[in-house]
Amino acid sequence: MSQSLLVVEQVYAGYAAGLDILQGANIEIHCGELVALIGPNGAGKSTLLKAIFNLLPQCRGQIELGGKKIQGIPPHQLVGLGMGYVPQLANVFPSLTVAENLSIGAVSSQGKILKDRLAELTNLFPILQERYHQRAGTLSGGERQLLAMARALMGQPRLLLLDEPSAALSPKLVGEVMGHIQQINRLGITVLLVEQNARQALKISHRGYVLDNGRECYSGAGQELLHDPRIGELYLGIKSPLATKP
Repeated sequence: MSQSLLVVEQVYAGYAAGLDILQGANIEIHCGELVALIGPNGAGKSTLLKAIFNLLPQCRGQIELGGKKIQGIPPHQLVGLGMGYVPQLANVFPSLTVAENLSIGAVSSQGKILKDRLAELTNLFPILQERYHQRAGTLSGGERQLLAMARALMGQPRLLLLDEPSAALSPKLVGEVMGHIQQINRLGITVLLVEQNARQALKISHRGYVLDNGRECYSGAGQELLHDPRIGELYLGIKSPLATKP
């Protein structure tokens, strides 16, 4: 078993005092894994990512990154500790070019280090090289998602948090984005992926967690969850064969 990179224990969190959306959530992610977090709308998936990245005013419990407790550490310092976060919305600066967006994500890199990092990521995402001097606001939805992920990767994270990267994309683009996420993971970057497109997420994940009512209710290997009839009927919209018999 590989070493634990992220440990979330009994986390209660929300946006206002006394109104916790997370109700004692627990997850554990090992180095090098690609883990999907799925569940119905309102289950607390995006809230959990925000709690991990310390974007919520109300949070109780314990969160560790690489064995270090990170509650109370500001997001910009978490980036320095090796965590990247890509929100679902407003994840690029539309008035800036692709090059400028990537440079902003470089944190403290400069000179040759910055130039080398830009070259690495434009090689990883060739479309960004083609759009290098284009304003981010003119990119397609799929291209913006790639730019958002690339910008987070500029900080050289150990752990990348992705919130609904396939939202509002066509089925073809969903497949392309999921392929890029696998590519990122193969580089050795641990990924926690929140997705409403649960089937696509489980297909590419090593493991998955199902979140419901603010806490995890199922966990297991991605393929096992994908083919579990309980998960299929409750969360993937797949009717059980027994339920269709007269």
